[in-house]
Amino acid sequence: MAHETFKSYSSGQLKDRRRKLRRQRGFKSLQASWRLVAVGGLAAGLAWIITLPDWVIRRPEQVAIEGNQILSIDGIRALLPLSYPQSLLHIHPDLLARELVKDPSPIAAASVRRGLFPPSLTVRVRERYPVAIAYPPTPPARIKGRPAPSVKPTGLIDDRGLWIPFDSYQSLTSASVLPKLKVRGNFESYRQDWSILYEAMQKSAVKVSQVDWQDPENLVLTL
Repeated sequence: MAHETFKSYSSGQLKDRRRKLRRQRGFKSLQASWRLVAVGGLAAGLAWIITLPDWVIRRPEQVAIEGNQILSIDGIRALLPLSYPQSLLHIHPDLLARELVKDPSPIAAASVRRGLFPPSLTVRVRERYPVAIAYPPTPPARIKGRPAPSVKPTGLIDDRGLWIPFDSYQSLTSASVLPKLKVRGNFESYRQDWSILYEAMQKSAVKVSQVDWQDPENLVLTL
C-alpha cells in the first residue's frame, strides 16, 4: 500500500506564507500598473510633441541633402513631392525615397529620415553617373550641298545603358560636369549592347570622342 507524506506547517507559518504571497501579487500588480502608465504617458507625450504647431517643415532649407557629388542640392530638393508647410506627422520617408528613384531618374538610390530636434528631413542619395550624351539620328540635308541641320541631345546614358532625360538632368547640375562622349543613333537600337561597347572603350588605350550608331550594321568611332 502506497504511503503519502505531507509536509506539515504550523499556523504561524501558513499565515506568513499567505502574507508573502499577497505581497508578491501586490508588487507584480504595481509593476504592471506603472508600466502601463509609463507607456501611455510616453505615447501621449510623443503625439503631443509631433502635433505641435512648430513641428513642421516650413521651407526647403529644412531638408538636408547628403551624398550628392554632381547634382545640386536645390535640384534634388525640387524632386521631392513636398508642399510647404508640411507636418512631420504627415511625411512618409519611404514614399519620398521611392519617388526620388523613379525611372528615369539621375538618382540610383535614396533614403529619407525625419529629424525632431529641430524639425528637419535628411535625404541621402547615390547618384547615377552619365558617361555619354545621346543624340538622335542626324536628319538628312534638306537641300543638296548644304549641311544637315544641327540636332539637340535628347538624353544621357550611364555605363549600364540606363537612360536619363537630358533636360531633367541639366536642370539639376551644370554643363561643366556633362560627359564629353557623344553617341548618335536610335537609343533603343543599341541599348542592349551599350554596356559591352563602353567597357571595351574603357579598356582601350585609344580615346573615343563620338560613337555613330545610326546604322546598327556599321558602327563608326571618332577619335
